[in-house]
Parts: sequence; C-alpha cells; structure tokens
Amino acid sequence: MSGQLIKHAYYDRHIKMLEGVITLTILRVKCTCCGKTHAIFPESIVPYSQIILTDHTTIINAYNSGFSFEPIMMANEFIDESNISYIIKQYLRYWKERISSFKIPLDLSISKQCLKLFKQQFMQIKCIQNILFS
Repeated sequence: MSGQLIKHAYYDRHIKMLEGVITLTILRVKCTCCGKTHAIFPESIVPYSQIILTDHTTIINAYNSGFSFEPIMMANEFIDESNISYIIKQYLRYWKERISSFKIPLDLSISKQCLKLFKQQFMQIKCIQNILFS
C-alpha cells in the first residue's frame, strides 16, 4: 500500500556556504498512509547539519588521508574546528564501518547509495538497527 504526500509545514534551515550562511525554506510533507512527516530537501543537504554534503565528504576524505583541515577552513570561513570535529566524530561512530563494508566511495554519489542500502541519507544520525550485524 502506498500513501500520498500532502503539504504539512515549512521550516528554515541555515546552510554554511562559501557565500555566507544562507537560509533555505524546507517543505515537510505528511504521508496519508503511515501518518509520518518527512522533510523534502536537495540531495546536497545533510540531515541535521549546516554543512553541505560536498564539505562533509571533503572533511572525511582529508581525515582518512591524514591531510590538514586548514585548506577546508580557509576555503569556507564559516566552517571551524568544532564543525570538523563533530563531522569526524559522527562519521567514525555511525558511518565508517558501514560504508567500508559495502565499499561505497566517499563522493557525491554516497547519498543515493546510502538511501538504497541503509534507507537513510549519509550522515543522518538516528537510532536504527545495524543491518550489517542483524
């Protein structure tokens, strides 16, 4: 059985871009079948983060390669050590083993692959059963 999505609400999301902090208005929809609400946003947006997907992957690739984060912070003055530390912590805690196990490359295709394999977007953090060990 499939539901129908109807407009439910809107909320603002602040994103740290090179041009500055921008505000996006995000649409929330409600599924008439399951009764849950879902946010509709571009693939480049990471759930619950002000940092876009390209910056997430750049930070994680730098970490994995042992490179400095300085060029990342210089390129986007709105990203600081605290943002980088949080991204690395969440990556190591929730995502590193998953994407390594499935040999998913850390590039812009990662969101689609994580949605397909794990039923959630890359770097989305919520309590779920780990399908690798069930």
